[in-house]
Order: sequence, then structure tokens, then C-alpha cells
Amino acid sequence: MSDPTLVPDPAAVALLGPAVGADAPVEELFFGDAQLAMSSLPRLNLRYSGGKGVDFRGTDLTESRFCECGFSGGDFRWAVLEYAWAFDTSFAEAQFDEVEAAGLEFVSCDLRGSSWTHAQLTGTRWSWTAADNFLHVERADFTGADFTNATLTGGRFEGASFKDVTFVDATLVDCDFRGAVVDGACFDGATLRNVRFDPGCGPPTA
Repeated sequence: MSDPTLVPDPAAVALLGPAVGADAPVEELFFGDAQLAMSSLPRLNLRYSGGKGVDFRGTDLTESRFCECGFSGGDFRWAVLEYAWAFDTSFAEAQFDEVEAAGLEFVSCDLRGSSWTHAQLTGTRWSWTAADNFLHVERADFTGADFTNATLTGGRFEGASFKDVTFVDATLVDCDFRGAVVDGACFDGATLRNVRFDPGCGPPTA
């Protein structure tokens, strides 16, 4: 995606400069509402940091790492998050529509109210544990997203939409789709272990 009207704020880019490619995470950087669209920030390495409402549209965040950060309301549309990793990070109400995120790994992240329509999520690995006592993707919209070869573990998906999502050859373990929309979702070749759906929903073998 290229949009000449999206110009990053040089001051915001400079603020994050020390965290780009850093071997150790840079801590306590805060950049709420920063304009960082169309930036090149691969291997951004942050901990205890965040930017509520940050604009990362079209930004290269390949192999970035986010530990206990907050990006609620952030705009990641068309961004590149391939092989990025996030732990205990909030992406509540964030937009990821049409993101390129093959290999993206989320551990115990808050995705409530986020939007992932037509996102490319092949080979992603997302997991939650019983200690994550919230509805992990409540009100999230994954319509048309591609989870081919993805692994989802421990997810509670009540209130989310997985309409027309591709789960081909995916591995779903201990996931609960009750209360979620799965109309038109494709589970061909998927491995399902202890996965729950509402009656009459999900793949025929569920």
C-alpha cells in the first residue's frame, strides 16, 4: 500500500530510533497519537511502552517485539508485521485491516474490539492461558482473514466475527467459538482439539 498523503512525523520517528534493531528492549517510550504511517521501523524492540491511537498505517514492523506494551486504538492497516512478536500487550480497538502478518506471534494479548478484515495471517501463532481472564477477541472482526497454517491455542472468541475466514490446515487447540460468528469459514484440513462451537455451527466434524 502506498499513499503519498501519509507522511510520518520526523520527531516521532527519531523518538523510536533507538529501539529499531535494538538487541535489548527499550523501555518506557510513550508516543500516543504519533503519526508514524509509512515509516520503516523493522525489528522495533519495546517493553513497558506504547502509543494509544498511534498511526502505523503501511509501516514496516517486520520482526518487531512488544512486551507488556499498549497500542489501544492504534491504526496498523496495511502495515507489515511479519514474524513480529507481542506478549501481554493491548491492541484493544486497534485496526489491522489488510495487514501483512505471516508468522505473527501473540501471547496473552488483548484484541478486544480490534479489526482484521482481509488480513494475511498465514502461519501465525496466537495463544492465551486460563490466567487471561477476559474475552480475548470480544467484538473483534476477522471477516475474510486468512489463518492458513496458523496455530490458535486457548482462545475465547465469544462476540467475534470469523465470517468467511480461512482456517485451512490450521491447528486449533482448546479454543471456544461459542457466541462467535463462523458463517462461511473454511476449516479444510484443520486440526481441532477440544474446540467448541455453538450447535449447528463450525465444521461438520466439530
